[in-house]
Amino acid sequence: VGSSGFGYVTFLPNGNCSLSCRYPTTLKIPVIQKNGTIQGSSSLCNKGQGFYKLPEWPTTDFNWYIVGNEEGNLAEVILTDQRNEVIIKPLTTGILRLKCDYQNTLLHCGGSAEFLITVNESIDVEGPDAACVGSTATYTTTGGGLVKWILKNSTGTIVDVLESSTTYTYSFHTIGNYSLSVESELNCVGQPKSIVVEAAPSAPQITGATEICPNSPYVYQVVAPDVNSFYYWSVTNGTILTSPTGSQI
Repeated sequence: VGSSGFGYVTFLPNGNCSLSCRYPTTLKIPVIQKNGTIQGSSSLCNKGQGFYKLPEWPTTDFNWYIVGNEEGNLAEVILTDQRNEVIIKPLTTGILRLKCDYQNTLLHCGGSAEFLITVNESIDVEGPDAACVGSTATYTTTGGGLVKWILKNSTGTIVDVLESSTTYTYSFHTIGNYSLSVESELNCVGQPKSIVVEAAPSAPQITGATEICPNSPYVYQVVAPDVNSFYYWSVTNGTILTSPTGSQI
């Protein structure tokens, strides 16, 4: 029995068997091992996720945990709907020791398994999550090293690639949802950054006096202001007497 945790017994009928069909018959038998084999990735990104499993032994209870994680500061252990499977979400860098103790409730035998996981610091993309169409946005990484930048649209089609750069600048000319990711041979890469590109708001109409006297106050306001818009006022050869923000000045 290997790492799969199952053995196979095959019956091979010979010429002396009074059978109409003399084909081999195989039975798959679960074998509860004293030292099981955990399958999964040996390296993860910090705050990423990894999927791990033991053989799917029937009538077996599995107890998954991270050694030394009594305060829950090393990793989050997420149980699935299958007792022989678990999801690990690291919360710090370093070496994690994943362990599982298991016991078969029918045969009253069991064992344990261990698996070492190396957790590296991930490179995350930093920059604006939203942009107006026609605007330009600049992005950097938390590590600041040379990476490959890949920009995709909502259909997953690559719209731009930049090789080996510490920063990425792009002018968005089409409305839609984008994802910006990086690739690096030396570092652990985090999740892609989601970017929403929307149409630029229309220029507001302003009401107020167009012929004025010096050193006198006048009121100006936006016609039908949009409650979802933010207005910032500026003036040339004059002084703002109220707050420079809002629909009226």
